[in-house]
Amino acid sequence: AHDLGLQTVVLSYIGGGAFSSLFPRDYEQAYLNMFVEAVKDARDSSDFTGGLELMGADQNLIDALGTVLIQQVRDIGRIPAVWKGTEAESKLFVNAWDPHSYAGNGNKGDHSLDGYVGRHSAVSYLSCVELNPHILENTYALRPN
Repeated sequence: AHDLGLQTVVLSYIGGGAFSSLFPRDYEQAYLNMFVEAVKDARDSSDFTGGLELMGADQNLIDALGTVLIQQVRDIGRIPAVWKGTEAESKLFVNAWDPHSYAGNGNKGDHSLDGYVGRHSAVSYLSCVELNPHILENTYALRPN
């Protein structure tokens, strides 16, 4: 978001939805803690000073992130409504994709957020180097801690 001049990062509750029932332990508490720590680490190692919003989050996550990040965090709703309007153009939306499939989860194979994104966008095509060689034109290096 910083490098692209965007004002806000919008996170999904990555891993907190369609496949969470497969987690072998107390998912709610264990995953909530992992998610909050990952967001805090990303924020602490970044130059980004913009806003943070969530898609489809519950109040426990909003409260936990607000406490750790010491900033107002809000849920803005769900896809596709969050993609509409000119306000969406200043936001970086983070998809809940995992590296074990093409982005978009086959476009219709499941009811996850990534599957929904795949059904309503060209993410599978645009994020695949074999199909879209232009993806290599806009790469960004991750900065180590």
